[in-house]
Amino acid sequence: MPTTSYPWKQQLLRQAEILHEITQPHRWSEASCVKLEETVVLGFYGIRRLINAFLLGDALVQRSIPMTAYPAHRKTDVLVGESSFEVLYDLKAGHPVSHDLLFLCHQVLHNCVFSTYFDTQRCLQGVYLTSDHQRKVAIYGIELKIIQDLFRQVGSEH
Repeated sequence: MPTTSYPWKQQLLRQAEILHEITQPHRWSEASCVKLEETVVLGFYGIRRLINAFLLGDALVQRSIPMTAYPAHRKTDVLVGESSFEVLYDLKAGHPVSHDLLFLCHQVLHNCVFSTYFDTQRCLQGVYLTSDHQRKVAIYGIELKIIQDLFRQVGSEH
């Protein structure tokens, strides 16, 4: 368990910059997808480590984080593969929800779906994700700007 938050927070600030670079318009490739997922997962791993070590303030840990929930079509026990999630969730019936930071950490770290979504100009907008535990309920869409801001806020907290 970490006893100091400094190295973890410095890493989060670096990961926020990586996310900023990734979101800049460029030719999207499989390597870009890998870099994005690696950056997001490692960032939320660091955040969870800080939470578990009581190295983050309660206000930040309990902060309400906006995302969009897309309900599952059916409550099957089939493990979702990245290529089939569009069939299993109603992406036209999204509704705004808010969850705390630990909930988001669990969605990222225990994900069975992690996929990108783009805006109408084909610029990277955010990610869809859901954990094994939530897969029968909904898939969540969260904008990368929100993730980037979270990384900066956690990394800058004193």
